[in-house]
Amino acid sequence: MQKIVFILTYDSYVRSLLPIIEFFQGKQIACDFYLYDLGMGDAQIAQSKSQFGARLPSYNVISDITALLKTPDIKGADAIFFAFGGRPLGRALEAFYKLHNGREQKPMSVTLSPGIRTPQDYSGFAARTLSDLILLNGEADLEEYNDICTQAGVNLDNAMVFGLPALALHKAYKRNASRDIKSIYFVDQSTVPRGEKNKTRLAENLLEYAKTYPDRTLTILMKNRAGSCTAHESDYGLVHAFENIEARYGVARPDNLLIADDAVEILFEKADLCLSISSTVLLECLYLNIPAAAINDFGFHRKLGNGHFEHSGISLSMNQLLLGEVPSVDSSWAARHIVSCDGYLASLLATINAYKTADEHILRDRHRARAHFRKLKFRTYKWPKRLYKYMKVMVFGH
Repeated sequence: MQKIVFILTYDSYVRSLLPIIEFFQGKQIACDFYLYDLGMGDAQIAQSKSQFGARLPSYNVISDITALLKTPDIKGADAIFFAFGGRPLGRALEAFYKLHNGREQKPMSVTLSPGIRTPQDYSGFAARTLSDLILLNGEADLEEYNDICTQAGVNLDNAMVFGLPALALHKAYKRNASRDIKSIYFVDQSTVPRGEKNKTRLAENLLEYAKTYPDRTLTILMKNRAGSCTAHESDYGLVHAFENIEARYGVARPDNLLIADDAVEILFEKADLCLSISSTVLLECLYLNIPAAAINDFGFHRKLGNGHFEHSGISLSMNQLLLGEVPSVDSSWAARHIVSCDGYLASLLATINAYKTADEHILRDRHRARAHFRKLKFRTYKWPKRLYKYMKVMVFGH
């Protein structure tokens, strides 16, 4: 193997790529890096630049991915990691295969997810199905992927269990025993839960928790730090909710409820309990033997991204937490969902080394599977009845 190319977009993907990058570099494999500018440039990875410093490799900024894929350096690579998602990834993979159509040799296209995947959320699969290799977080994801491909009438072998790469970044924080609960961190998420009403309800619950346990410190770890950006922006966050509650009802934040925008490592170092609704950080805490609870007050829904935790044993209500209940993860669930990439890096290298260009038959099957994932994705949305009837007439003629 001569060279690997990494194309990335946001901080979450940088965290996922670093263990892979450092493994390849340790094998003396050349690695090239490109930041795909989706309108925000360096701000897309501002947290990573601050957090990882010299560990973050130098990179070139690009805005036209099709032009990049046409360059000789890209065509001569052994593999390309497309470290982004959604529509930009779908368009990039389409361009990639058009440019390499009919060539006997081409780089292997590799895709991965930066965090947990919600069961029955098919958008991630739909975006990644065309790639030669999909790195999945655990056995549950692989089983669901293969089941849906079978429903589509195809048998693809382009997915493998790889684990969450970010877990490998934090091994130094792994604990041997739990501690008394004195420091609690709540991991904020920009769009979870959605809407001002739900954010206000969550803020009220957190205020009540802080007042119920004045001897504990509750820190809200904000999603976005100053000067950075994310793929998921929200106009109404927890800080706004706390301010509005104080303005409307005169309820101020108690001294033991803090707001912070530190790097997530501060949580791994200091937290005795981690709270969130559906954050990947919960998985990272469980891997490090830090107690974690997925708050289920808002139910389970694809848009919340928390179906992953429904049967985990750590899904608790705020009332349960207020009563002092401590979450305990189900061991069988953990074995299927909390997987580090450490044991799979050598297999990844071997898979890339053994890669041969996919023939037209395989590519047709991938397109067929992608179409099926897209159809399932469409069905998961709850469309208003009038809009649904209009779409039926426009698309199907009846």
